This record gives sequence, structure tokens and C-alpha cells, in this order.
Amino acid sequence: MTGPATAPGLREDPARTQVISLATGTGGDDVHDVAADHTHPDRLWITTNRYVYTYDKVTRQLARAAAGIDRGAVKSISSQPSGQLIQTQADRYRTTPGACGTVNGWCTETVDFVNPAKSVTRAGAQFYKARTASPYYGVEDTAQRGRTFDTVGGTTTRIDGNAATGQIAATAGPDGRQHVLTLIPGSGMWSRSRSATGGWETTATRVDHSTQITDAAIAADPDGDLHAFTLIPGSGVWHRVRPLNQAWPVTSEKVDSSTDVTSIAAVVHPGTKRLHLLLAGSGGVRDRVATAAGDWTAAVTTVDTNATVADVAAAALPNGSLHLFTVTAWGAVNHRTGTDSGWSAGASEVPGGGEIPATGQVRGLAAAGWPTTQLDLVTLRAGLGLWKQTWTGASWPVPASLDPTPGAIQVYAARLTDNTLHTGTIVEFSQP
Repeated sequence: MTGPATAPGLREDPARTQVISLATGTGGDDVHDVAADHTHPDRLWITTNRYVYTYDKVTRQLARAAAGIDRGAVKSISSQPSGQLIQTQADRYRTTPGACGTVNGWCTETVDFVNPAKSVTRAGAQFYKARTASPYYGVEDTAQRGRTFDTVGGTTTRIDGNAATGQIAATAGPDGRQHVLTLIPGSGMWSRSRSATGGWETTATRVDHSTQITDAAIAADPDGDLHAFTLIPGSGVWHRVRPLNQAWPVTSEKVDSSTDVTSIAAVVHPGTKRLHLLLAGSGGVRDRVATAAGDWTAAVTTVDTNATVADVAAAALPNGSLHLFTVTAWGAVNHRTGTDSGWSAGASEVPGGGEIPATGQVRGLAAAGWPTTQLDLVTLRAGLGLWKQTWTGASWPVPASLDPTPGAIQVYAARLTDNTLHTGTIVEFSQP
């Protein structure tokens, strides 16, 4: 961009120019869409008559997109914060041509989702492009971000006034303190703690400077050490340890190199002190384990093969049982039990999932267990705030409204040693 706002101009930078070869005759490889990759600030999506490309702004190189994404006549491409892609492909050129193909060569009745896959068709529609209003990129930069609030016993406290926060995670330590991670896209990850007597730190501490983190998890072990995990899509997961009453270390250790992971959770076995890192991606949900001494296993265990999992949460109980919760991209919630050495073969569906008008669609979830003998599942439901279900070992009850704040966009849950349940939210349209 050149010139002042009153007379803007464009100047081509030859060093960054890539020419997409044009085919001869009809059906030339014309460009249809250029879009930001909302999970990677250095990458763009480009669609043409024939292909879908990625463009790396650092290396200045084009590359064909992966199978399932790369196809012809894609009129638009857009990515959700989870990494799921949205495409529109002209009906005339679909594998099974759609009805809109008889109208013209650019419209479609169908919007396609990729990783996880789903297609949504509206008969009679003439869609051209479909866009995500991203929480991480572009002029919509303040959408899907907000200030952070903590609620306990009906009292809500604003614990972080930064309106740019996009993700939160929390844990409770054996000393009665509560620890919260806040993720600010483009800035990094920050930490803030609440004392055992109820006072919150007035300022947050930056734990990680990476601008590409999209998800974080935190767990406290029985010794009071804190374990923080950060996810960089397409690259892997990093782990850092804060010993009890010490500062966060400057460096972190890469503990997983999976490139398909979109959501993470962590839980510590209360007896053996072994860490379990749960990784959700296109390959389902996997468990990577570390010993009490901090040695990570080379192999991972596949816990769930469902490729449509959008968010995960985990908790432990004093009896040594581990609990994994998943929500699919379409709102179905499942609960799976495990031990330090393995997970159950099947999961049970938790009532209140799916798309039910009375309870909305589940968009995120958090779980709290230790030090109590009950599990609290807190779900974030589109437009309806937070809902809670408590499990004591029998069947799950139906969800009950916990916090109806309609602007809530993220959730955490932590059960403290005084038996109080703390829930946290990012509120997009935050009160002062």
C-alpha cells in the first residue's frame, strides 16, 4: 500500500510476485479467491479454476494444498479458528453436479467443510462465497475476543481487562491457589494466579512470546508444580514446567510434532503423578504420557478415532480414574473413562449435546474433578452461556443453566481445595 488514506495506491513488489501459469484455450487457470489462513499469519489460501494453493509469505512460495482441499472451481476458501476449512465449489463442476449448475457457472447450493468434513446444502440457494469472520485476523480483529471473568458462588470478578484475549485455561493447585492462562493472538500466552485467600494478581506474566499459539492447556501436579502446554498448528505442542513457588522458565520443550492437532487438554494422575497430554486432530484423539520425572514416551495411544472432535477437556478424580470429554464440530458431547495405563474402548454420550433449541449447540467445554469425588462438566452453548452437569458415578443428568451471559465465547473450570467451583469465561461484549 502506498500514499495517504485519502489517496491510497498499490505497488507491486516483484520479489514477492508469483505467476500462476495460465492454461491455453477455455478453462484457463484464473484466480478466484485469495484469503488469509486464520491459523497461520504467514500463509494465504489461493483458489483457481483448477487448484487450491497455499502461499507462504516468508519463503514467498506457492504449494498445492493437501488432498481433500485441493480441487477445481473453488470460488472461496476460509478457515475457522479450529483449523477447519470452509469452501464453496461451483455446482456445475462438482463430482455430482448440483442444481445451481443449471443457473450459471459460479453458484452452488452447498457449503463444504473440511477437517472435519461435512457438507450443508440449502435447496434453491445460489451461494457464491462463504467467509469466516475470524477472531484472529483482519478487520474483524476484535470479534471472538474479549475480557476474562471468573465466577464462584454466584460472584463474578473481572480478572483480566485485556479485550484481545482469545483463549483461556485454568487449573487448581494442592495449595489452594488457582492459575489461569490467557492467550492473546499475535502476542503470546500470559499467566495470572489467585491466592488461597482469594486475591488475584493485579498483573499477568507473559509465559510464551510465540504469536502463532492457538490453544493452551494447564495442569497442576500433586507437588504443586504447574505444567503449561501450547499448540502451534502444523508444528506441534510445547511443554514448560513452573516449579512450586518459582517463576515460569524462559524455555519450553517440544513434546509432540503432530501437524494435525487442533485442540489440546492435559491431566495429571493424582497417584502416580504422570502427565497425560490429550491431542485432538484429524486422526482422532491421542494420549501422550510423561513419567513423574518428566520423561515423555515416544509412542502415543489412540483414544478416540472420531475425526470430527472440535474441543477436548480432561479431569482426574482422587480414586485414580481419568476422564476425557470431547465435543464434535456439530455439538455432540462424549465422556470416556480411563486409568493411568489405558482408556476404555467406548465412550458414553452426555445428554444435552447436538443442536437442541432449549439448550443450544455446545461450542466448547471444560471439566473439573480432583480434589472432590464428583465430576463437573461445564459446556459453552451458542448464545446461551454456560451450562453445568455433575456426575457422581451413575448416569449424567441433563444440563442446567449456570451462567446465561450470551456473549461468552470461551470457558474454563477449576475445583479448588476449599471445594468451590470456579468457572471462567471470555465475554466478547464485555461489561467494563
